[in-house]
Amino acid sequence: MSISGGKYKALERARDIGCESIQLFIRNARSWLSNPLEQDEISKFKKTREEISNIWPLLSHN
Repeated sequence: MSISGGKYKALERARDIGCESIQLFIRNARSWLSNPLEQDEISKFKKTREEISNIWPLLSHN
């Protein structure tokens, strides 16, 4: 699922198309380098996850 616009957006997109589970690519697959997660981004993801709790499991991929 795309994380364009924020990782929390993947949850919204998954809900909108009726997903039961999702896999998030949490960084660019073409690079070993990635920026640390910002607290705001973490907070938005957690808040969205609380609102959209029926999508399970969530898997991450580097």
